[in-house]
Amino acid sequence: MAINIKVYSYLSPRIVEILSPTVEASVQEIVDAIRAYEDTVIGQHYDFIISASGKEDLDGGVFVGITAQLQNAQIAFQQRGIFDSSGTVTTVDPSGEILIDSAGSFITDGIQPGDSVINKTDNSMSTVIRVDSEIQLTHFALEGGTDNDWDSADAYLVWNKIKCEVVGGNLVAIDDVGGKIDAILPTALTFVLKSSASSATIVEVGGGQVWTETEKDDLITDLAITKDQSEIAALHALEELNN
Repeated sequence: MAINIKVYSYLSPRIVEILSPTVEASVQEIVDAIRAYEDTVIGQHYDFIISASGKEDLDGGVFVGITAQLQNAQIAFQQRGIFDSSGTVTTVDPSGEILIDSAGSFITDGIQPGDSVINKTDNSMSTVIRVDSEIQLTHFALEGGTDNDWDSADAYLVWNKIKCEVVGGNLVAIDDVGGKIDAILPTALTFVLKSSASSATIVEVGGGQVWTETEKDDLITDLAITKDQSEIAALHALEELNN
């Protein structure tokens, strides 16, 4: 599936922003989206952004794995900035580690460990450790504010951190003089998992789906555990690729 991007070509390194709501992008999708941008009138005014190698057919549905190198560029998933829960504190906590709001709805709001919480009244911030109930959160001690505690009627906001992933190959980056840089630029309220293929090959299965050898082996293991008949049929098909 195609992904939508916005390219900040005037920056160095350049930023390729993967737009919301996308939270997962394969290396091939990233290559395709950037190549489409490079073919536009605007894109043709700038140096190319990405080079890629791999995908050579080795027969039997096996292909060389894809590796893409960003040229003085980084990938960023669009930042998320809309809060997911808000209210006022109803129970004082001098330690600044427990947020209690008798009218809260933290579970309903989808708050999770790792989410960000801010005390709007004193401008302190922290990270959620545990969602105790609809009305209570446990978090690391508040920091960066004037009081770093919870007083009655303090206003708060809680934001989810959205997990984003780059999958299906290897993605690396270099700067304008060829030095290695991180391929991923962190953005507000997201965290990115970037998988790297440990195998030099990928396997094509039914429907044109492509897996690395490692992903295929993991799937075989998972299917062997589930014992679902339809999955076992898929397992047998995959095992044929080993023969």
